[in-house]
Amino acid sequence: MTIFMFLWLGLATQRVGAGISGHVVKAGSQQPLEGVSIVLLRIDGPLDDSVVAVTDELGGFSQERMPAGSYRVFAERAGYVRAELSTPVVLRPDVRSEVISLELVPTAAITGSVTREFGEPAEKVFVRALTDRVVAETRTDDRGEFRLFDLPPGSYLLQVESYSVPRIIPGRGISASGQAPMDYAIQTPPCPDCPGEGQSRQPVRSILAAGGFIDPLALTNEYYPTVYYPGTAERPLAIPIELHAEEEVSGIVVQLVRRSR
Repeated sequence: MTIFMFLWLGLATQRVGAGISGHVVKAGSQQPLEGVSIVLLRIDGPLDDSVVAVTDELGGFSQERMPAGSYRVFAERAGYVRAELSTPVVLRPDVRSEVISLELVPTAAITGSVTREFGEPAEKVFVRALTDRVVAETRTDDRGEFRLFDLPPGSYLLQVESYSVPRIIPGRGISASGQAPMDYAIQTPPCPDCPGEGQSRQPVRSILAAGGFIDPLALTNEYYPTVYYPGTAERPLAIPIELHAEEEVSGIVVQLVRRSR
């Protein structure tokens, strides 16, 4: 047998000889979890060697004929916090890894509503669950209601912020009458990590000529400031909401109150 044949056999063994198995249960119980995606992510070789397995009705999975190497192991299912094995698994040719076990923690939710100063629903308002970063974001519906879900158990600050209030600002150039024109500026919707991405603006004169609407808050130069639950504009004064696994904290009400700029 030539040296090339030995090399080929060695490579084939490495490619097809390894395997891994295990099971997943619900944290705090021995309840097996079916339909959990097990992601075996290759970290010392081609990404194409990565594999996704799915647990059966007994919470078990088994993956054979895998390339030998080191893998990060994740478990993921809707309604649960994604889990990762504490250390990578090293698969060796023709040697099954020890059976691994993973626990998934159920997620939690916060539901409530946002009102304006006279009690009317505040629609299309951004509501965020915060730790040291934005964990989840949603917008209130036409009834001013919101639901933040898929939250890992923990302590959260609830932030409510409206970006819908327009302003009247100085325009560009000088009008025919010699007066500085005014523009109607509307702030564009933000993303969680970049509040206020920009603004669109249109001359007030053009809006009035076309019979368009101008928000009363723009005329009074008022706005709705950011509010933290239970109703403070100061983040250090916010009261954290404590969430436990599978818990839904409901009945949260936050009121927006307009302020002068």
